[in-house]
Amino acid sequence: MDLTPPHSRLERLCRRYVPDGGRSGFTPVPTGLEAFLTLHGLTVAAERTLDVQYYLWENDGSGRRLLAALLDAADRGVQVRLLLDDIGAPSSDPELARLDAYPNVEVRLYNPFPRRFGLVLGVLFQSRRVSRRMHNKAFVADRTAAVVGGRNVGDRYFEFDARANFRDLDLFAAGPAVEQVAASFDAFWDSDWSRPIGVIDRGRWRLADVRSTVRRGLRRRIQREGKGPYPASEGLRRRSYRALVEQRFASLIVAEDAVVLVDRPDKPRSGEPWLLETLLARLDRSPEAELLLESAYFVPARRGVSLFSRLARSGVAVRVLTNSAGSGEVAVAHAAYRKYRRPLLQAGVELYELRADAGAGARQQNLHTKAAVIDRREVFVGSLNVDPRSAVLNTEIALLVRSPALAARVAAFIEDGMGPAKAYRPVLDAGRLGWRVAGDPNVRRAEPGVSFWRLLLVRLLALLPLDRQV
Repeated sequence: MDLTPPHSRLERLCRRYVPDGGRSGFTPVPTGLEAFLTLHGLTVAAERTLDVQYYLWENDGSGRRLLAALLDAADRGVQVRLLLDDIGAPSSDPELARLDAYPNVEVRLYNPFPRRFGLVLGVLFQSRRVSRRMHNKAFVADRTAAVVGGRNVGDRYFEFDARANFRDLDLFAAGPAVEQVAASFDAFWDSDWSRPIGVIDRGRWRLADVRSTVRRGLRRRIQREGKGPYPASEGLRRRSYRALVEQRFASLIVAEDAVVLVDRPDKPRSGEPWLLETLLARLDRSPEAELLLESAYFVPARRGVSLFSRLARSGVAVRVLTNSAGSGEVAVAHAAYRKYRRPLLQAGVELYELRADAGAGARQQNLHTKAAVIDRREVFVGSLNVDPRSAVLNTEIALLVRSPALAARVAAFIEDGMGPAKAYRPVLDAGRLGWRVAGDPNVRRAEPGVSFWRLLLVRLLALLPLDRQV
């Protein structure tokens, strides 16, 4: 006999805040603290299932705190499934195996390295397979509410790191669209490319060992860290749940239409760039007046340059925000992007490059967002960068939502990042590339905000054939 209550807590919240049963609601999650509290709140609120899919889950303070919350949920009887890309997992196999043995928790790895010697040997001996990764980011609670976007799990993504943090954006979703996200998780979970950690790590863990070891280890490490930059653990359950209701559910915008775009789990075998092709086809039919784009790695290749240039020449205002030479975490990505600046600027595309000092205090800011707004009507937010790696090597996920109200919110986020205090603006001045910098009336010829050695590295990397490797 099924004793499951007819409606979970999250389902009741959906009925309250998304009254139209046929449509879904969305709201942006623009800051790291909001993102952390939202994921924690979903974990606290879940009563049946938590399906968690990430490229990276870092072994730091925020990663451990969210992991502890997942274990709390498992102790309540919630079925927790954790699917991670293997890019950061080999050194953590024993810990993940113990976690997999925890009651109500299952752990699988996507495209695990053939030998557990780490990334370097994998690249040397099976580079074609190893270079193909699961870049998806999705957190689904009770198949009713979800977070999809650009953030991984870790201090840098939640803006808790003392040295450098990421500017990023997720969408919180509630309603029928979440079932599409949940279905995509199921497809990856059941795929031949995902393997249970217990098959990879052949350790055998007794239940008593698992409960004591996992719990005790997490508690000790969290206690050693102290309060740090994290929300105080006292009352965090209540605070995160209240934030979930007040900041996420209460601010939901009911969309006219929404679709989940996701690559097939077997993309490493097929190489089919389905998600990017779908986005480019959508851009090929529109926009009519404006395209705002924010992409951490912006390597448009010839096809992208042709598309953006044609749009700009037809009168569409095309504005793009990406990393500067000083803000980008991955130097090779900026090196690949450099050669496309001039033809895009010549066509009338406006480029903006995030300043490394755009964050709070002395902390460096790196751009990690992947978002677009089309004609202030449609919003695209997900894990997909505009670059060849996202196109053909990584699997990706995104939400495409039609809602002028949501578009206005996301457009304001992107335009804030384009402001003079946060971004440099590359321009062509008398045919030469230069940069407009806040507080300087002149166009600068030297690339701003970057050290000599970093710029030298970028220039050297730009000499390599990078277009399919970033």
